[in-house]
Amino acid sequence: MILDTDDSIVTDLVQHPIPIQPIAEPGAPPPKAVMLTEKERKKLRRQLRAERLKDKQEKIRLGLMPPEEAKVKISNLMRVLGGDAIQDPTKVEAKVRAQMAARLSAHKKHNESRKLTPKQRREKNIRKLNEDTSQIVEVAVFRVDDLSNALNRKKIELNAQQYYLTGVALWYSSMNLITVEGGPRGIKKFKRLMLHRINWENADQAEEDFVDEAETEHSNKGCLLMIKCLTEDEVKQMLTKHGALHYWDAARNFVSEFRIT
Repeated sequence: MILDTDDSIVTDLVQHPIPIQPIAEPGAPPPKAVMLTEKERKKLRRQLRAERLKDKQEKIRLGLMPPEEAKVKISNLMRVLGGDAIQDPTKVEAKVRAQMAARLSAHKKHNESRKLTPKQRREKNIRKLNEDTSQIVEVAVFRVDDLSNALNRKKIELNAQQYYLTGVALWYSSMNLITVEGGPRGIKKFKRLMLHRINWENADQAEEDFVDEAETEHSNKGCLLMIKCLTEDEVKQMLTKHGALHYWDAARNFVSEFRIT
């Protein structure tokens, strides 16, 4: 047959292509941890402590660990030491106080060894706030009637930086547009800032509306920019360059059921 020749493109080998996950489709969510009540957490802690104590006692019994000294305090030295405390109480009290100071020092050193350094604490906060936006980026669009208050503009800029959000705030005379992109947690915090935390009443009776929230596959902007535009054509030109002109149209045609005044 022709299929059996050496130059044939058809062989008896089966090629299995490697499965590739879709770029814009998120994977399965991780399993959620079981939430325990306070009573269950205390019970679990007691059980774990009992297991650790049992293992320690077994090692002492087998000679793998030296036996611990009695935990003597001022309140129990007569009961623990007995006759020694009666014969030389001053010497015994000094020894007990030295043991208490040594235990306190060891406790403080243990806490200091577990304490994060300022650099580690900053890295931990960054890991908490810097979300993974490699697959889906959430977008929030806000329409603000008046953005002339410098304090409100500073709050918007600082919160966007703290939550690692990117976007643009277009400062225009008749209507101001704020567009931010980032992870779901940062967008949620930023929405709360815009809709609840900022007191728009003291900003010359400014009115602010949440226009829309959506998801996109990639980020259009690199950082939060405060841009003052003189004409609407300048606004549209800026948004068209980043492929976000529809945000302006949505904000312009948006009719709010209620207004924050």
